Amino acid sequence: MAGGADTRPSRDPRAPRETWTLRRALRSVRLWAAFAMTALGVIGFQIMATHQVAHAVDRDVPRDTAVWLFAFAAGCMMAGNVLGGWLSDRVGRGWVFVLGTVVAILGILCFALMRGPQDRVLLLLYAVSGFGFGMRIAQLSTIPADVFAGPHLGAILGVVQAGGGLGGAIGPFLAGWLFDVTNSYRLAFLTACVAVAGSAVAAWFAARPMAGAPAPRPGEPRSAREEQAGGTRADGGG
Repeated sequence: MAGGADTRPSRDPRAPRETWTLRRALRSVRLWAAFAMTALGVIGFQIMATHQVAHAVDRDVPRDTAVWLFAFAAGCMMAGNVLGGWLSDRVGRGWVFVLGTVVAILGILCFALMRGPQDRVLLLLYAVSGFGFGMRIAQLSTIPADVFAGPHLGAILGVVQAGGGLGGAIGPFLAGWLFDVTNSYRLAFLTACVAVAGSAVAAWFAARPMAGAPAPRPGEPRSAREEQAGGTRADGGG
């Protein structure tokens, strides 16, 4: 109307069309991909963390050497967390998760092939592979946070991280049972490799850019992959 103020509400083109709620997220394939990513990743990690000392001692590695070796591996994992987080902001979460997976699996295979304390190179490579595990751990929260950012992120992350509790219960028990059956840790470590690889596949599905999800709110950061894809949006999953 001429001379009158326009009282119609303005629409911010950057405002999200729909907000992620827990109910909506539970219908999304990407939530369950993130759940599987966490569960399988923790299964593989816990198999190694729980049984690595026993395997080293069985191979006559001196206890003092094993303690220092695994302490060094923990330090590598810490550094991998920082490196993985930094890289994922630049090249994408999925790519960093896959790279960390390759490094972790190579380390597990080196440890499984170790015959005794004379295989120092294999032991050292296993310890250094902590970088790979750390790079993966850094993505376990950032991947679902990129997808499900919003006021209900805490509840959604609770569901995703519940997969870690499930994996933490399964991994050590499964490896112990496999050792009792085969009298060797090789099958258990192979299972860890399969679980770690499976978590990478799930992470790729969870992190991939797709169209159809809420756009980010004004001022909210977008993931590196979303920026590279020109702001493509995640699927609503139903």
